Amino acid sequence: IALQWHRWFTKTRGPLTWTKFTTALLGRFGPTDYEDPSESLHRLTQVMTAAAYIETFERLSQRVDGLPESFLCGCFIGGLKEEIHLEVKLKKPRILSEAIGLARLVDEKMTLQRRTFTPNRASGFSPTPKTHSSP
Repeated sequence: IALQWHRWFTKTRGPLTWTKFTTALLGRFGPTDYEDPSESLHRLTQVMTAAAYIETFERLSQRVDGLPESFLCGCFIGGLKEEIHLEVKLKKPRILSEAIGLARLVDEKMTLQRRTFTPNRASGFSPTPKTHSSP
């Protein structure tokens, strides 16, 4: 999208100074006066994969200055899916990087547990019993 905008903008406006270009770029893609990254961070909940949640959380937290580590850690844990949230909270992480690492581990554990059993054909095991018909 940004590349399309850039092509259109330079085609319609011609050569610009760097200052005018960055002002236009921020006007198109930057935050508005109504966006509050700290509010977005506080309201963020995991409705996606753990990796996507972590990426979104990190992106938002980089836009906010001066928040205490304990607040960031609490926001992160509070937004996790319930089944991940509880396991991470039980470990009592004190810093954000620790909470993120725990969330990744718990998510990986849950993914492994959800995998369906696929029989190994080399072992000769068949998950469905064979039926024999009587004469």
